[in-house]
Amino acid sequence: MKLEIAGKAFELARVPARQLDDCNGQVDLDALRIEIASGLHPDKEADTVLHEVLHALWDAYGLREKKDSEERIVTALAAGLLNVLKANNNTMPQFMRFKQGRKRKN
Repeated sequence: MKLEIAGKAFELARVPARQLDDCNGQVDLDALRIEIASGLHPDKEADTVLHEVLHALWDAYGLREKKDSEERIVTALAAGLLNVLKANNNTMPQFMRFKQGRKRKN
């Protein structure tokens, strides 16, 4: 499934947990791909997807770890997340099906 983040179409895919580096998910900014460990509890899976979306937004909005204030970071991430939700209005039901159908093979 595709998820638009800051104007870019990211592929959202479930992968075997052993393919991830001791984490539940990862974002590849060059390949425009978010990978989520298969077999996660639905709530943990949704949390992980949002976590990876925030990493993509962090990069897209040019945030830097030590140079930016917390308020600037929170403001940018809130605006970015709102844009993700707006841009994917028709995709959110598909995301829910992605979440519910987590036992299916990709």
